[in-house]
Amino acid sequence: EVGVKGDIMVNGRSNVPVVPLPAQMKLLWDNSRTKTSADCETLLDVVAFGPEEGPSCRSKDDCSYKASRVESEPPNIAFEGTGAVTHFNDGGTQNERIIFSRAGIIAVCYCGTLSTGGSQTAGQCRREGSRSYWMLLARTMIRGPCLPDGFGAPCGEQTWEFFTGIDFRLQLRGLGLKSTDKIRIIPSSDNCLDNRDGGGEPTVLKNCPDSCNPLDLKDTYLHGGGPGKDDVDIQITTSEQLACSVQNQNCSSAHVLEILTLPDHTEWRFDIDPQFSDNDLVVLESVTGGTDEQNAMVAGHFGLEPLGWPVTRTDDPLRIRVSTTFDTPSPPQFFSSGGWCRTNFAQTREELKATA
Repeated sequence: EVGVKGDIMVNGRSNVPVVPLPAQMKLLWDNSRTKTSADCETLLDVVAFGPEEGPSCRSKDDCSYKASRVESEPPNIAFEGTGAVTHFNDGGTQNERIIFSRAGIIAVCYCGTLSTGGSQTAGQCRREGSRSYWMLLARTMIRGPCLPDGFGAPCGEQTWEFFTGIDFRLQLRGLGLKSTDKIRIIPSSDNCLDNRDGGGEPTVLKNCPDSCNPLDLKDTYLHGGGPGKDDVDIQITTSEQLACSVQNQNCSSAHVLEILTLPDHTEWRFDIDPQFSDNDLVVLESVTGGTDEQNAMVAGHFGLEPLGWPVTRTDDPLRIRVSTTFDTPSPPQFFSSGGWCRTNFAQTREELKATA
Protein backbone atom coordinates (compact mmCIF):
# COMPACT_ATOMS: atom_id res chain seq x y z
CA GLU A 1 0.00 0.00 0.00
CA VAL A 2 1.28 3.48 -0.87
CA GLY A 3 3.03 5.17 2.05
CA VAL A 4 2.80 2.12 4.32
CA LYS A 5 5.89 0.18 5.35
CA GLY A 6 5.83 -3.33 3.90
CA ASP A 7 7.94 -6.43 3.47
CA ILE A 8 8.29 -9.36 1.09
CA MET A 9 8.69 -12.88 2.41
CA VAL A 10 9.25 -16.01 0.36
CA ASN A 11 8.09 -19.49 1.37
CA GLY A 12 10.77 -21.71 -0.12
CA ARG A 13 11.95 -24.11 2.58
CA SER A 14 15.75 -24.37 2.48
CA ASN A 15 15.87 -23.62 -1.26
CA VAL A 16 16.37 -19.90 -0.66
CA PRO A 17 20.06 -19.27 0.11
CA VAL A 18 20.72 -16.88 2.98
CA VAL A 19 24.40 -17.39 3.87
CA PRO A 20 27.12 -16.95 2.84
CA LEU A 21 25.71 -15.63 -0.48
CA PRO A 22 22.11 -14.47 -0.05
CA ALA A 23 19.48 -14.67 -2.77
CA GLN A 24 18.45 -11.39 -4.39
CA MET A 25 15.20 -9.78 -5.45
CA LYS A 26 14.57 -7.04 -8.01
CA LEU A 27 11.31 -5.09 -8.29
CA LEU A 28 10.07 -3.83 -11.68
CA TRP A 29 7.04 -1.72 -12.52
CA ASP A 30 4.66 -3.93 -14.54
CA ASN A 31 1.32 -2.15 -14.87
CA SER A 32 0.71 -3.91 -18.19
CA ARG A 33 1.44 -7.32 -16.57
CA THR A 34 3.70 -8.31 -19.45
CA LYS A 35 7.09 -8.61 -17.75
CA THR A 36 8.89 -11.95 -18.21
CA SER A 37 12.03 -13.56 -16.82
CA ALA A 38 13.92 -11.97 -19.69
CA ASP A 39 12.89 -8.53 -18.43
CA CYS A 40 14.11 -9.49 -14.97
CA GLU A 41 17.63 -9.75 -16.38
CA THR A 42 17.58 -5.99 -17.05
CA LEU A 43 17.06 -2.75 -15.13
CA LEU A 44 14.21 -1.61 -17.39
CA ASP A 45 11.40 -0.12 -15.24
CA VAL A 46 13.21 -0.98 -12.00
CA VAL A 47 11.44 0.56 -9.01
CA ALA A 48 13.40 3.55 -7.74
CA PHE A 49 13.08 4.22 -4.01
CA GLY A 50 13.92 7.38 -2.13
CA PRO A 51 16.56 7.50 0.62
CA GLU A 52 15.70 5.26 3.57
CA GLU A 53 12.69 3.87 1.63
CA GLY A 54 13.91 0.76 -0.14
CA PRO A 55 16.57 -1.20 -2.02
CA SER A 56 18.60 -0.25 -5.06
CA CYS A 57 20.53 -2.06 -7.80
CA ARG A 58 24.14 -1.14 -8.49
CA SER A 59 23.97 -3.19 -11.69
CA LYS A 60 21.53 -5.58 -13.32
CA ASP A 61 23.03 -8.46 -11.31
CA ASP A 62 23.76 -6.72 -8.01
CA CYS A 63 20.69 -5.60 -6.04
CA SER A 64 20.60 -4.81 -2.33
CA TYR A 65 17.22 -6.49 -1.71
CA LYS A 66 18.62 -9.72 -0.26
CA ALA A 67 17.55 -12.70 1.80
CA SER A 68 18.30 -11.91 5.42
CA ARG A 69 16.94 -14.66 7.64
CA VAL A 70 14.74 -17.75 7.76
CA GLU A 71 12.08 -18.51 10.33
CA SER A 72 9.49 -21.21 10.73
CA GLU A 73 5.87 -20.67 9.81
CA PRO A 74 4.09 -21.01 12.18
CA PRO A 75 6.77 -19.74 14.59
CA ASN A 76 8.78 -21.99 16.88
CA ILE A 77 8.31 -25.11 14.72
CA ALA A 78 11.20 -26.57 12.75
CA PHE A 79 10.86 -25.20 9.23
CA GLU A 80 11.98 -28.51 7.70
CA GLY A 81 8.54 -29.84 8.53
CA THR A 82 6.43 -26.76 7.84
CA GLY A 83 8.16 -24.73 5.13
CA ALA A 84 10.53 -21.82 5.64
CA VAL A 85 9.78 -18.14 5.28
CA THR A 86 12.72 -16.04 4.10
CA HIS A 87 12.68 -12.32 4.81
CA PHE A 88 14.26 -9.88 2.37
CA ASN A 89 15.67 -6.45 3.19
CA ASP A 90 18.24 -4.08 1.77
CA GLY A 91 21.21 -5.07 3.84
CA GLY A 92 20.50 -3.23 7.06
CA THR A 93 18.60 -4.24 10.19
CA GLN A 94 16.19 -7.13 10.08
CA ASN A 95 13.28 -4.84 10.91
CA GLU A 96 13.63 -2.76 7.74
CA ARG A 97 10.62 -2.26 5.52
CA ILE A 98 10.14 -0.73 2.09
CA ILE A 99 7.86 2.21 1.28
CA PHE A 100 6.31 2.82 -2.12
CA SER A 101 5.53 6.43 -3.04
CA ARG A 102 3.01 5.61 -5.77
CA ALA A 103 0.57 2.87 -6.67
CA GLY A 104 1.08 0.32 -9.41
CA ILE A 105 1.67 -3.31 -10.23
CA ILE A 106 5.15 -4.69 -9.70
CA ALA A 107 6.91 -7.77 -10.99
CA VAL A 108 8.94 -9.52 -8.30
CA CYS A 109 12.14 -10.97 -9.78
CA TYR A 110 14.26 -13.55 -7.95
CA CYS A 111 17.77 -14.93 -8.27
CA GLY A 112 18.93 -17.76 -6.01
CA THR A 113 21.95 -18.90 -8.01
CA LEU A 114 24.81 -16.57 -7.15
CA SER A 115 28.31 -16.14 -8.53
CA THR A 116 31.11 -17.44 -6.35
CA GLY A 117 33.75 -15.28 -8.06
CA GLY A 118 35.82 -15.33 -11.20
CA SER A 119 34.45 -13.30 -14.10
CA GLN A 120 31.71 -11.96 -11.79
CA THR A 121 31.91 -10.53 -8.32
CA ALA A 122 30.90 -13.07 -5.69
CA GLY A 123 27.28 -12.65 -4.66
CA GLN A 124 26.03 -11.27 -7.97
CA CYS A 125 23.27 -13.10 -9.83
CA ARG A 126 25.10 -15.69 -11.84
CA ARG A 127 25.40 -15.50 -15.64
CA GLU A 128 26.71 -18.21 -17.94
CA GLY A 129 27.25 -16.70 -21.36
CA SER A 130 23.87 -15.40 -22.48
CA ARG A 131 22.04 -17.27 -19.74
CA SER A 132 20.96 -15.46 -16.59
CA TYR A 133 19.49 -16.96 -13.43
CA TRP A 134 17.02 -14.11 -12.88
CA MET A 135 13.41 -15.35 -12.98
CA LEU A 136 9.96 -13.82 -12.64
CA LEU A 137 8.67 -14.94 -9.25
CA ALA A 138 5.30 -13.20 -8.86
CA ARG A 139 3.33 -10.02 -9.41
CA THR A 140 1.78 -7.97 -6.69
CA MET A 141 -0.08 -4.72 -6.33
CA ILE A 142 0.76 -1.52 -4.50
CA ARG A 143 -2.66 -0.24 -3.47
CA GLY A 144 -3.50 3.41 -3.74
CA PRO A 145 -4.68 6.27 -5.98
CA CYS A 146 -3.77 5.81 -9.62
CA LEU A 147 -4.88 7.64 -12.75
CA PRO A 148 -3.19 5.79 -15.64
CA ASP A 149 -3.09 7.26 -19.13
CA GLY A 150 -4.51 4.07 -20.61
CA PHE A 151 -4.23 0.46 -19.49
CA GLY A 152 -0.70 -0.47 -18.43
CA ALA A 153 0.55 3.12 -18.25
CA PRO A 154 2.25 4.49 -15.11
CA CYS A 155 0.06 6.00 -12.43
CA GLY A 156 -0.42 9.75 -12.58
CA GLU A 157 -1.82 12.25 -10.09
CA GLN A 158 -5.47 13.26 -10.06
CA THR A 159 -6.80 16.80 -9.85
CA TRP A 160 -10.29 18.11 -9.19
CA GLU A 161 -12.01 21.45 -9.62
CA PHE A 162 -15.29 22.44 -7.94
CA PHE A 163 -17.35 25.58 -7.45
CA THR A 164 -17.57 27.06 -3.96
CA GLY A 165 -20.84 26.90 -2.10
CA ILE A 166 -22.17 23.82 -3.94
CA ASP A 167 -22.24 20.29 -2.54
CA PHE A 168 -19.96 17.92 -4.45
CA ARG A 169 -18.51 14.42 -4.36
CA LEU A 170 -15.02 13.19 -5.26
CA GLN A 171 -14.43 10.34 -7.69
CA LEU A 172 -11.18 8.48 -7.12
CA ARG A 173 -9.31 6.22 -9.54
CA GLY A 174 -6.84 3.71 -8.16
CA LEU A 175 -5.65 0.16 -7.69
CA GLY A 176 -7.00 -2.20 -5.05
CA LEU A 177 -9.40 0.37 -3.62
CA LYS A 178 -11.68 -0.69 -0.76
CA SER A 179 -14.76 0.79 0.84
CA THR A 180 -12.85 0.87 4.13
CA ASP A 181 -10.30 3.31 2.64
CA LYS A 182 -10.47 7.00 3.53
CA ILE A 183 -9.69 10.32 1.88
CA ARG A 184 -8.24 13.23 3.83
CA ILE A 185 -8.29 16.73 2.35
CA ILE A 186 -5.53 18.82 3.92
CA PRO A 187 -3.88 22.22 3.35
CA SER A 188 -1.57 22.24 0.34
CA SER A 189 1.37 23.12 2.57
CA ASP A 190 0.98 19.95 4.71
CA ASN A 191 2.46 16.47 4.28
CA CYS A 192 0.00 13.57 3.97
CA LEU A 193 2.11 11.24 6.12
CA ASP A 194 2.45 13.74 8.96
CA ASN A 195 -1.03 15.27 8.94
CA ARG A 196 -2.61 14.93 12.36
CA ASP A 197 -6.24 14.40 13.35
CA GLY A 198 -7.89 17.78 13.23
CA GLY A 199 -5.50 18.90 10.48
CA GLY A 200 -7.97 18.89 7.59
CA GLU A 201 -8.47 21.80 5.20
CA PRO A 202 -10.57 24.37 7.12
CA THR A 203 -12.25 25.79 4.00
CA VAL A 204 -13.82 22.42 3.10
CA LEU A 205 -16.92 21.14 4.90
CA LYS A 206 -18.31 17.59 5.16
CA ASN A 207 -21.66 16.07 6.20
CA CYS A 208 -23.46 18.57 3.99
CA PRO A 209 -26.13 19.63 3.32
CA ASP A 210 -27.74 18.82 6.69
CA SER A 211 -24.92 19.34 9.21
CA CYS A 212 -21.85 20.82 7.54
CA ASN A 213 -18.68 20.67 9.65
CA PRO A 214 -15.20 21.90 8.75
CA LEU A 215 -12.48 19.34 8.13
CA ASP A 216 -10.17 20.87 10.75
CA LEU A 217 -12.14 19.79 13.83
CA LYS A 218 -9.61 19.52 16.62
CA ASP A 219 -8.74 16.25 18.33
CA THR A 220 -11.62 16.45 20.76
CA TYR A 221 -14.98 14.74 20.95
CA LEU A 222 -16.75 18.07 21.40
CA HIS A 223 -18.96 18.93 18.43
CA GLY A 224 -18.21 15.61 16.71
CA GLY A 225 -14.43 15.93 16.59
CA GLY A 226 -11.93 13.25 17.44
CA PRO A 227 -9.57 10.82 15.69
CA GLY A 228 -10.54 10.23 12.08
CA LYS A 229 -13.45 12.68 12.11
CA ASP A 230 -11.80 14.77 9.40
CA ASP A 231 -11.50 11.72 7.13
CA VAL A 232 -13.92 11.30 4.22
CA ASP A 233 -15.46 7.89 3.46
CA ILE A 234 -15.39 6.36 -0.02
CA GLN A 235 -17.33 3.49 -1.55
CA ILE A 236 -16.37 1.17 -4.39
CA THR A 237 -18.81 -0.58 -6.70
CA THR A 238 -19.66 -4.18 -5.80
CA SER A 239 -22.29 -6.75 -6.68
CA GLU A 240 -24.44 -5.32 -3.88
CA GLN A 241 -23.55 -1.63 -4.31
CA LEU A 242 -24.34 -0.65 -7.88
CA ALA A 243 -25.91 2.56 -9.22
CA CYS A 244 -26.24 4.06 -5.73
CA SER A 245 -27.65 7.50 -5.00
CA VAL A 246 -25.39 10.51 -4.57
CA GLN A 247 -25.34 9.69 -0.85
CA ASN A 248 -24.14 6.11 -1.64
CA GLN A 249 -27.50 4.70 -0.59
CA ASN A 250 -30.46 2.94 -2.27
CA CYS A 251 -28.14 0.77 -4.35
CA SER A 252 -29.00 -1.86 -6.94
CA SER A 253 -27.32 -5.25 -7.29
CA ALA A 254 -25.90 -7.29 -10.17
CA HIS A 255 -24.59 -10.84 -9.97
CA VAL A 256 -22.52 -13.19 -12.10
CA LEU A 257 -24.72 -16.00 -13.40
CA GLU A 258 -22.24 -17.91 -15.52
CA ILE A 259 -18.54 -18.13 -16.36
CA LEU A 260 -17.99 -19.16 -20.01
CA THR A 261 -14.50 -20.37 -20.97
CA LEU A 262 -13.99 -19.87 -24.73
CA PRO A 263 -10.92 -20.74 -26.83
CA ASP A 264 -9.31 -17.28 -26.76
CA HIS A 265 -11.02 -15.54 -23.84
CA THR A 266 -13.52 -15.93 -21.00
CA GLU A 267 -16.90 -14.25 -20.59
CA TRP A 268 -18.90 -13.48 -17.47
CA ARG A 269 -22.70 -13.42 -17.85
CA PHE A 270 -24.65 -11.17 -15.46
CA ASP A 271 -28.29 -10.92 -14.48
CA ILE A 272 -28.30 -7.17 -15.17
CA ASP A 273 -25.82 -4.73 -16.72
CA PRO A 274 -22.99 -4.21 -14.17
CA GLN A 275 -22.19 -0.84 -15.80
CA PHE A 276 -18.46 -1.47 -16.19
CA SER A 277 -16.27 0.61 -18.44
CA ASP A 278 -13.56 -0.94 -20.60
CA ASN A 279 -10.38 -1.63 -18.59
CA ASP A 280 -12.14 -1.48 -15.24
CA LEU A 281 -10.44 -3.93 -12.84
CA VAL A 282 -12.90 -6.47 -11.44
CA VAL A 283 -12.36 -9.30 -8.94
CA LEU A 284 -14.83 -12.20 -8.65
CA GLU A 285 -15.70 -13.75 -5.31
CA SER A 286 -15.70 -17.48 -4.45
CA VAL A 287 -14.89 -19.10 -7.80
CA THR A 288 -14.95 -22.93 -7.80
CA GLY A 289 -14.77 -25.75 -10.31
CA GLY A 290 -11.05 -25.93 -11.05
CA THR A 291 -7.85 -26.28 -9.09
CA ASP A 292 -7.06 -23.65 -6.46
CA GLU A 293 -4.66 -22.01 -8.91
CA GLN A 294 -7.22 -22.02 -11.75
CA ASN A 295 -9.97 -20.66 -9.51
CA ALA A 296 -7.71 -17.86 -8.32
CA MET A 297 -6.73 -16.94 -11.89
CA VAL A 298 -10.35 -16.83 -13.09
CA ALA A 299 -11.30 -14.68 -10.08
CA GLY A 300 -8.52 -12.17 -10.79
CA HIS A 301 -6.05 -13.18 -8.07
CA PHE A 302 -2.50 -13.00 -9.41
CA GLY A 303 0.56 -13.75 -7.34
CA LEU A 304 0.20 -12.05 -3.98
CA GLU A 305 -2.86 -9.83 -4.45
CA PRO A 306 -6.37 -9.72 -5.98
CA LEU A 307 -5.37 -7.49 -8.89
CA GLY A 308 -8.57 -8.03 -10.87
CA TRP A 309 -9.12 -8.60 -14.57
CA PRO A 310 -9.33 -5.64 -16.97
CA VAL A 311 -12.75 -6.07 -18.52
CA THR A 312 -14.10 -5.34 -21.99
CA ARG A 313 -17.76 -4.73 -22.72
CA THR A 314 -19.44 -6.64 -25.55
CA ASP A 315 -22.48 -5.88 -27.73
CA ASP A 316 -24.54 -7.72 -25.13
CA PRO A 317 -24.60 -5.56 -21.94
CA LEU A 318 -25.02 -8.71 -19.84
CA ARG A 319 -21.79 -10.31 -21.10
CA ILE A 320 -18.35 -9.04 -20.09
CA ARG A 321 -15.14 -10.27 -21.70
CA VAL A 322 -11.82 -10.90 -19.94
CA SER A 323 -8.58 -12.33 -21.34
CA THR A 324 -8.44 -15.51 -19.22
CA THR A 325 -7.28 -18.47 -21.34
CA PHE A 326 -6.25 -22.06 -20.65
CA ASP A 327 -3.69 -24.32 -22.32
CA THR A 328 -5.96 -27.34 -22.06
CA PRO A 329 -8.58 -28.00 -24.80
CA SER A 330 -11.19 -28.88 -22.16
CA PRO A 331 -10.96 -26.34 -19.32
CA PRO A 332 -13.06 -26.90 -16.20
CA GLN A 333 -16.57 -25.56 -15.80
CA PHE A 334 -16.22 -22.73 -13.32
CA PHE A 335 -18.87 -21.48 -10.94
CA SER A 336 -19.20 -18.25 -8.98
CA SER A 337 -21.12 -17.20 -5.91
CA GLY A 338 -22.21 -14.21 -8.01
CA GLY A 339 -20.26 -11.62 -6.03
CA TRP A 340 -17.68 -9.25 -7.45
CA CYS A 341 -16.04 -5.88 -6.76
CA ARG A 342 -14.58 -3.18 -8.99
CA THR A 343 -11.34 -2.04 -7.36
CA ASN A 344 -10.16 0.80 -9.61
CA PHE A 345 -12.93 3.31 -8.89
CA ALA A 346 -14.49 4.79 -5.76
CA GLN A 347 -16.45 7.88 -4.83
CA THR A 348 -17.43 9.84 -1.77
CA ARG A 349 -20.95 10.86 -0.84
CA GLU A 350 -22.16 14.20 -2.16
CA GLU A 351 -21.41 15.70 1.23
CA LEU A 352 -18.49 18.06 0.61
CA LYS A 353 -18.62 21.82 0.14
CA ALA A 354 -15.83 24.35 -0.44
CA THR A 355 -16.19 27.78 1.14
CA ALA A 356 -13.19 29.50 -0.44
